[in-house]
Amino acid sequence: MVNENARVIYEGPSQITGKGHIVGIVTGLARKRDGTAKQKSKNTKMAGGTGTHVMQLFILNADEHPSHAVYNSGNDEHICGSCPHRRGNPTSSPCYVRVEQAPRAVWQSYADGNIAYMDPRDVAKNQPTDTGLMRLGSYGDPAAIPFEVYQKLMFQSVSNGRSPQTRGSVRVVQFKRHTGYTHQWMLKHIDQRFRFLLMASVESECQQDLATSMGWRTFRVVEQGESLRTSGNRPEIACPASVEQGQRLTCVECGACNGERLTSGTPLGDLTRKVNVMIEAH
Repeated sequence: MVNENARVIYEGPSQITGKGHIVGIVTGLARKRDGTAKQKSKNTKMAGGTGTHVMQLFILNADEHPSHAVYNSGNDEHICGSCPHRRGNPTSSPCYVRVEQAPRAVWQSYADGNIAYMDPRDVAKNQPTDTGLMRLGSYGDPAAIPFEVYQKLMFQSVSNGRSPQTRGSVRVVQFKRHTGYTHQWMLKHIDQRFRFLLMASVESECQQDLATSMGWRTFRVVEQGESLRTSGNRPEIACPASVEQGQRLTCVECGACNGERLTSGTPLGDLTRKVNVMIEAH
């Protein structure tokens, strides 16, 4: 039986390692007769009690159970790359994603042949009417998939052949808001246009400075008690959806972790133009 809630938008080699067989799957497409989503997000940080729908993109190894790729073969490298929080990395603090939960369920449905392909350009046309956020990389690094796929998925300008080259030319109109992060921003072969969609994930002030010099906005994971950086052109603020900040906003309400996309009409307003990083204690 075809899974009405999910569609494949990419299948091919990883753009991180240049090999492997990975798949990008969008979930959250199932709709009621009135056009609203059948399944709402239960993630309190993402949507809380807003009643707003969250669509998600999972990046998975196509031919391997997520748990096996993480704990046995190490093939999660194809979808997670150099992320220091990979569960297979013995020196890191573990990734918050429980691969035996949502990633396993999505992969199993795909492995059983129940998820059909959809042109990325058609995803926005079929989104539930109450969609408030597209979450790029609920599992897996979004940069594992070619940027051209995101052009079709996210940018209105794709239809006439235009692609974002400068900050001023970017217009993300397919979804009300989106979030996304990548640890691959330093790799020379990674398309630097991802900075228009994604935050550069960094672990130090040195990495942050380098990413900023390359045109990225950043998300920095810090230790408990570590101070915010308040100087420079883009000072830091703490993630308003974090426990440390009392979860005063959800990701749906905030929407600031969106790369260089400038979102107006959010509780943070023009602050998204100035903030270099959203930090979260770890």
